[in-house]
Amino acid sequence: MKVAVKASGKTALKIVVIDDDPTGSQTVHGCPLLLRWDPTTLAAGLRHPSPLLFVLANSRALEPRAAAERVRGLCRALRQALEEVRREGVIDRWLVVSRGDSTLRGHCPLEAEVIAAGGPRCVDVALDALGGKATASCRGLLAPLGRLVFYGLSDAMPGWRQNWLEMARAWLRTPRFHPLSLIEPNIGVFGVHLLHLQSREEILRDRLERIYALVTAGRVRPILNRTFPLDRAGAVAAHEYLHGRQVIGKVVLTV
Repeated sequence: MKVAVKASGKTALKIVVIDDDPTGSQTVHGCPLLLRWDPTTLAAGLRHPSPLLFVLANSRALEPRAAAERVRGLCRALRQALEEVRREGVIDRWLVVSRGDSTLRGHCPLEAEVIAAGGPRCVDVALDALGGKATASCRGLLAPLGRLVFYGLSDAMPGWRQNWLEMARAWLRTPRFHPLSLIEPNIGVFGVHLLHLQSREEILRDRLERIYALVTAGRVRPILNRTFPLDRAGAVAAHEYLHGRQVIGKVVLTV
């Protein structure tokens, strides 16, 4: 099994399995097994009380391009059905799984990639500091009214030294968005550059005060990754550590 898309919420979890041939559905019982995937049929399957829903795509017998198109169409219908049952309050959490066997003519990882790119959108806010292919992935996972915040292009500097060729590749790999392409999925894309906001102190002060209030109240707890001494050697070591891109949390210089 290959997990493709995950969404979070408050109610019971619904697991939707897209099966590339009938062998997977033979191992379970007590759940719906759908042989077609129009939005109405999928919505009916999602309303079933079972936590599991199998959808038989039968894509293993197809050529890769045809298999990808079939799964892509299934995902479009599934997205509509999920949005419908979410509005009804039936489910609010789901997991979409691509079930296949890569050793028996299965389309792996093609189908999982198609599901991840075109399946149910589940991300409300995507913070993208990488650029390149990551930007396209973030955009594809945005939920309705989701926002993609672009604030960096670190994909342009994969190593320690400046490489103009890599910078050009990252620039070309980063997608451009036409305004009309944002209307149907109801999403927004915008960029942030804090240095360009230095002259707008009133904007930064308001946002920072909100953050400080959340930290003081204990509702937001910064993750401390590592500390370095507040001197020249410590600052150099801290920058080298950050440049290694293995940091999760904050790096702090201490007195």
